Amino acid sequence: MNWNKIIAISFSLVCVILSFGLLLPAKEDDNFVYGALVFFVISLSFLWFFYTYFERKQSAHKTIWFVLAAIGISGLVIPIWWATEKISTAYSAALEENFRNTTVSNFHDEVLFTERNNPIGIRLRYTVTVPRSGHYFPAPSVGDGKSRAGGFYLTAVKINPLPQLKGRGVSLAGNYKAGVSYEIIADLRPRFLLPGQKTEKPCVFFASLDEENLVKNGTVSQRLEVDIDGTSFNRYYGQGIHYLEHEYNLKAFYESIAQENIPKCAGY
Repeated sequence: MNWNKIIAISFSLVCVILSFGLLLPAKEDDNFVYGALVFFVISLSFLWFFYTYFERKQSAHKTIWFVLAAIGISGLVIPIWWATEKISTAYSAALEENFRNTTVSNFHDEVLFTERNNPIGIRLRYTVTVPRSGHYFPAPSVGDGKSRAGGFYLTAVKINPLPQLKGRGVSLAGNYKAGVSYEIIADLRPRFLLPGQKTEKPCVFFASLDEENLVKNGTVSQRLEVDIDGTSFNRYYGQGIHYLEHEYNLKAFYESIAQENIPKCAGY
């Protein structure tokens, strides 16, 4: 019976399991994918190298030495995990620093009207400048901070000059160049006016009757909260909560439903 081969196969399975263990944080951090790949390649390469080495070696204790080598190789998961964690932390810190230094200027907001001159959403205008060339996603997020119906979502965007966009659909994610001022126009609609499944025309959707009553019975205009993702114009990377320049009443957008003959959503 070739004990060294049995040991090699057994520890190969151990290394595979440990590689999958390194993948556990990969849902939130891609760096651990590379860490798992490095450990998988190095551990199996060294394991079978030592197997071949000890198979050729004439020694009464070669099996014991091979077991010790296999244990040491498996233990490489600890320094690789540690190194990956350090790299991930440094990468996250550098990314956060980039976001904090990504500036938003010339910010303005206004009502977005339909062709019939009915209010249908909010149009934002702002300029973004990034500190280093790389991947950014300066998308706006607007809402009252209280309910789903009080939120807005992106429906159209124009960027000048146009960066190399990577996102699908309506997206601002892409490669931006340092020192370039990107002028952005972003159109947003209330979350109760969703895009139709077969067409891009809006349709009406409320998650509950209470949600609809909250909108249609609203009488108070308010300055809505706004964040620009991945920039200093964001509560997580900047100086607290930002608000739109003007006040808006959700009821005004709700009244456009009848005026524009917007149907209820089907299939939601």
